[in-house]
Amino acid sequence: MKQKSLVNFLKRKTSAFPILKKVYKKFYFSLVKWVRFLFLIGLFFGLYAYAMLQGGFLSWFLFYSLLPFLLYALILFIYPLSDFYIERVVIGSNLRAGQSVKLQLKLRRKQNFPLFYLGVEEWLPEKIRDYNTPNIGKISGFPLFKSEFSVDFDIPYLPRGEHHFSIIQLKLRDPLSLIEKRKQFTVHHSLIVYPNVKRTYFQQFQSDYELGRHVNRIRRNRESNIASNIREYQHGDRLSMIDWKSTAKKAELMSKDFEEKNSQDLLVVVNTFADRQIFEGMVNYAASLIDTEIRSNGKAGLHLISRTPIFIPSRDSKDQRNKCMLALTKVEADSPDLCTQFFTMSRNILTSHCSLVLVTDQFSGEMMKRLSALSDKNLNIHVALFKKLEDLTPFDRKTIDSAKGRGINIEIISQY
Repeated sequence: MKQKSLVNFLKRKTSAFPILKKVYKKFYFSLVKWVRFLFLIGLFFGLYAYAMLQGGFLSWFLFYSLLPFLLYALILFIYPLSDFYIERVVIGSNLRAGQSVKLQLKLRRKQNFPLFYLGVEEWLPEKIRDYNTPNIGKISGFPLFKSEFSVDFDIPYLPRGEHHFSIIQLKLRDPLSLIEKRKQFTVHHSLIVYPNVKRTYFQQFQSDYELGRHVNRIRRNRESNIASNIREYQHGDRLSMIDWKSTAKKAELMSKDFEEKNSQDLLVVVNTFADRQIFEGMVNYAASLIDTEIRSNGKAGLHLISRTPIFIPSRDSKDQRNKCMLALTKVEADSPDLCTQFFTMSRNILTSHCSLVLVTDQFSGEMMKRLSALSDKNLNIHVALFKKLEDLTPFDRKTIDSAKGRGINIEIISQY
């Protein structure tokens, strides 16, 4: 039975018994290493005995021709893998979901012992492995006498989230594959992949502009140029808000306080009890709404409906945008069956003249009742329903029509 077949056979047999699985992981490669070593010693003495007993040219030629390979394998068995130092470098910043990234592994060692074969394997986080081919992160090379060298590999697709890299495995082998050594190095590194942001507006806001319930962004930008007061500089104020004349007079940073007429805050609510495949599009959509609103000089906040709810009140600074993006980066989908149990919204998180956008993949009568209970003349409620039109049941259509009759605007999004 070949080695790969034997490994797969042992994995299948031990997967049903957790204790045996732990023993297998801990002792299998150590056992294989010593079996190879004993085979090497036996091969050496076997060839020597054959040459002594045979005594011919061919037998001694065979012994001396294999002797350098046997000696190299013996030295490789003694060579310490602790001699290596590994550093991981991520080439790229401000990464977005769906992008690719290049990882560089820098290896250094003190001794210049020639290495015929070196295999490097990066143990990728589970979520990254699910979105890419199995061979990603496995690189081999022939460093020979080099004491410093590096290996690069690309991750074609980065899923959203915070990914933790920790283990890098090195593998050494001699030319005849008589000896194989492995060692795992712990190199911690965190990689944050933000949601994929597009410039987008909620379509139902257009009717709000016409009715005067939501401020047009062009008009709001014009009105924000009229300063009504001067105040001390606060962390997060834009450079354009600084009043340089007052700053020069008082010898400290002063900012303009703008009069904002008919301003409304945008609160994006994300229902995390959703289908995992649809959830990524929901997160990207919510991130796009917040990014567009803040870049348009508006105020935006975030509320994640989950087992442990997260609420970020509406602000208009760059730090506010970063907080919302980081929260959307780390959030994960939960079981859709728990939606009714945990779907609660407090009236305290809502302010007057607030536009609420609920991003969800399910909309039931119970959710409609809880939303309509929050509705008043100063609160606009919108629902971004991620569902295909052909998947809508007659009951869903009836619920949507009933919600529209209660003043809840609903936009059905098939894909994003």
